[in-house]
Amino acid sequence: MSRTDFRLARRSFTAAALALAATSGVPAFAQAPLDLKIIAPAAPGGGWDSASRMLQQTLTATGAAKNVQVVNVPGAGGTVGLAQFVNTTKGEATR
Repeated sequence: MSRTDFRLARRSFTAAALALAATSGVPAFAQAPLDLKIIAPAAPGGGWDSASRMLQQTLTATGAAKNVQVVNVPGAGGTVGLAQFVNTTKGEATR
């Protein structure tokens, strides 16, 4: 991932997190605090890991989430992480 791509990804994730907080209808601080888990489908230190950690920082800094955990799942170009996500979130409630 080039520096330009990295900066673009960082800006995109920051904008998405800010939009999420701004469009929620109720101020983020007035909502029940969220505990989130982000699955980064790559090894630590890569592009997906960096993007996930930037999103983690943005969500906690804006107050959109109370606790955000990043879990790295490397292997098969992200397929292992996708399979783990699908299998571990079956039946979980979503907001």
